[in-house]
Amino acid sequence: MPTAPPLRPLLAVALVLAVLSGAARMANAEANKDDLAATVAKLNKKALDEYDNLNFEEARKILKDALDFCKEAGLDQHPITARTNLHLGVVLLTGFKQRDAAAKYFRKALEIQPDIKMTKSLANPEIQAAFDEVVASLGKPGGGGTTATAIRS
Repeated sequence: MPTAPPLRPLLAVALVLAVLSGAARMANAEANKDDLAATVAKLNKKALDEYDNLNFEEARKILKDALDFCKEAGLDQHPITARTNLHLGVVLLTGFKQRDAAAKYFRKALEIQPDIKMTKSLANPEIQAAFDEVVASLGKPGGGGTTATAIRS
């Protein structure tokens, strides 16, 4: 009567397969997050185009939809979500003169990405001052700076 194969090598193979399967799922999840973030970046670009055309209501709607998408997609702490909050703050301040609401979104952006800077092409003295006030209120170093963003490209 044949004997059963030793159990230890089979368990080792099963463990290796499980680890590899988990790693593949993690890689797929990261690739998926990158794809989702790219979708949000496109929404940001579309909103900024509307902003440039002074269609503030449409820009606000697109950015709010983008933030809803970020939440549903599990991108709550992703840099694209920070950038979207920053852009929504700019739209609210410029288009609707809602400084307190803008500050709320600037704060959310900084909570997600403490080193985020104002998008250079959007910064004007009023926007930069409002952003810098939020930075100062959070006790964060920096502020005052701007950065270009690929979303504008």
